Amino acid sequence: MRVTAYYSSPLPPAETIGRILDAGEQPLSPIPFTRANTPLPSADEIAHAGHILTWDRPGQPLTEPERLTGVYRYVREPASSSVGEIRRQRGIVFALALPSDYYYRMP
Repeated sequence: MRVTAYYSSPLPPAETIGRILDAGEQPLSPIPFTRANTPLPSADEIAHAGHILTWDRPGQPLTEPERLTGVYRYVREPASSSVGEIRRQRGIVFALALPSDYYYRMP
């Protein structure tokens, strides 16, 4: 199974990423990103332990995912929402791809 979550943040991208890194540095955090393993501030993505975090950049928005049949969605947006619609309504879009083996582990 391959899982990618698309989401937005009310904060500027740098602050959002900073808070993700802060959360990753907490004891027993399931978030694999920390300042020690993340090449910032010029990174185009953050990748560690098979997790990949990407986000919209000026002139390079994230692409729409393929529309697959049998896809399960748990979102606050209507099922008809697209990444572009979320971007228009809420601003910068972030995508977090999880490795397939992580999905079967219990924290």
